[in-house]
Amino acid sequence: PGEQQEGRRTTGEGGVARRGKRCWALGAARRTDGWSERGLRGLVRRSAIAVLHRSNPRGHLQMRAAQKQHQLDRTFDLQHGVDTHGDTPLLQLGLAADDIARCNGLYRPVGDGIFMQAMALVPARPQNFVFLDYGSGKGKALLLASRYAFKKIVGVELLPALHATAEENIQSFRSGARRCADIAVTCADATAFDPPLEPLVCFFFNPFDAATWRL
Repeated sequence: PGEQQEGRRTTGEGGVARRGKRCWALGAARRTDGWSERGLRGLVRRSAIAVLHRSNPRGHLQMRAAQKQHQLDRTFDLQHGVDTHGDTPLLQLGLAADDIARCNGLYRPVGDGIFMQAMALVPARPQNFVFLDYGSGKGKALLLASRYAFKKIVGVELLPALHATAEENIQSFRSGARRCADIAVTCADATAFDPPLEPLVCFFFNPFDAATWRL
């Protein structure tokens, strides 16, 4: 599905793939909104949004879907002994204000269903590829990718706090379905990161703003 081009940004609610000469790029869009506001102003704003959602059938369905996904994320963590769930504003994680916008402002784990839709577009022999997650956060996509027989799994994450949690999750992850145990994470700016010189499957869960994609 979708047009195949030299690997650039991929978007879409369910995830799409575009292929370059030596790289498959998988992408899935996440929603980022103003729910991170704190204090009385934030409470009033969230309350108003909640009322609007309940009076709008489509908004109500989106809210219920988000609540269901949050519960699925918690269940994943409990089953596998990890901590990946929850939406966290990047400001709370110590990211500099200038960097928040280019990182889309929010940490959110990828849902299992979205990830599986994207992975359905991966080449038939994943063992010939290195899986690379740009903006790997707490490592949720890396853990899900370990269900596939990739040659290696790599994540690159800008925030030290998220990177540290990802390292802990990789060590504590429990799964009988794991087919790749070679998982490594790097704390670095993705725009300065040198990817492995091997065939790649690159995964993007909406980690950058438009300006960063053009760098």
